[in-house]
Amino acid sequence: MSYINYHMPATVAALESSKVVFYEKPMAGAYVDAIKMWETAQATGRKWVIQFVTIFSNETKAARFLIDDGHLGDIYHVRSVGHGGPRRVG
Repeated sequence: MSYINYHMPATVAALESSKVVFYEKPMAGAYVDAIKMWETAQATGRKWVIQFVTIFSNETKAARFLIDDGHLGDIYHVRSVGHGGPRRVG
């Protein structure tokens, strides 16, 4: 597990070392960190991907099955609740 505080410095260092960066969301603990990461990716021309692993969870697969098979009728609105995790310190 990585703490959100480390996403920006690790991402910037990797991008500046010509690495491709792939990690789990959330993107960053602060907006300014996210901007720095995006700007570094743009400046270096390296790929930077944020994975959203819950799309592969059993709950998401079950919901997809129910929707695709028409068990829920026409879907007009969806709201989901995420889980908590490590937060930015400071």
